[in-house]
Amino acid sequence: VSTTAVPAATAATDNWSSTAAVPAAPRAEAAAAGNWSSTTAIPAAPRATAAPPATAATGNWGSTTAAPAAATASPAASSRWQMVFTSDSDDHSNAAVTAMAYAQGLPGLPGGDGHAGWLVSASKGVLNLWETNRAASGEEMALMCMHSQAVDVAISKLVLEPSIKLCFGAALGTSNANECVSVHSLDTESLLASRYKFAPPANKAAQAPQRLMQQVESLHGMSPALKNHVIVSYGERLLLFKTKPEDVPLQERQNAQKYTRSGSVLHNPETHFVAHPGSIITAIHRSPLEGSCVMVTGAQDGRVFL
Repeated sequence: VSTTAVPAATAATDNWSSTAAVPAAPRAEAAAAGNWSSTTAIPAAPRATAAPPATAATGNWGSTTAAPAAATASPAASSRWQMVFTSDSDDHSNAAVTAMAYAQGLPGLPGGDGHAGWLVSASKGVLNLWETNRAASGEEMALMCMHSQAVDVAISKLVLEPSIKLCFGAALGTSNANECVSVHSLDTESLLASRYKFAPPANKAAQAPQRLMQQVESLHGMSPALKNHVIVSYGERLLLFKTKPEDVPLQERQNAQKYTRSGSVLHNPETHFVAHPGSIITAIHRSPLEGSCVMVTGAQDGRVFL
């Protein structure tokens, strides 16, 4: 999906009930049409089929028969992967860990010798911040939980954007199961605290047997026009949201539209377009190179779009 030409924000959210046909090629220029009433049905999630039994050559984890000697890893190879640390399940309230994201550094947090970055992990209702170090053996701690934050969502995809001190999570509300992208602080004064949420436009949720808002990715740094923006999947569509500073300073009340209140739910994207006609978007990946406007999306039907 090309992100070099983003349509004007004013045209993006006007026509929610357009019946104009959406072109098959998912170019960003089609975003202005805003056709939420696409006639292409999104299929139900396909039933999983049983995988064929693994052969000895590919590693049969459930087999009770001895593997051939040739398939056995040498001691030298197997020793490269060692368990060096295991956390306590209480750190996540004994709930499944559903998402993790890593950053080499976070603004205002220390580094130093042995420091190897910061890890954020998520489970239902909890976000944890871990400091990592370069443990050489099982005797040295490799992870230390530095902060735990109760949240009102269950996050399935995490994205850290240290340069703007924000963390984004594709999530479901723990009390209402509403789909959203939950925005959290990476500021040292309010680490991982919930700030506000991006959500589908009101009354536009399509009927589907599975989640539609599955993916989020930061576009900050891709180009000046995309500074402070995130891209969010919603069914067959991509929604472009812009992050905003919280709470309006007194001297900025005349520019209140540039701000948002803590706890707000923001429903209107700057623009949106059909990226995978007829299929739910299940993966988003962007180029890690600063200034590179390249993004890849994958969908439930097996197609990948660049």
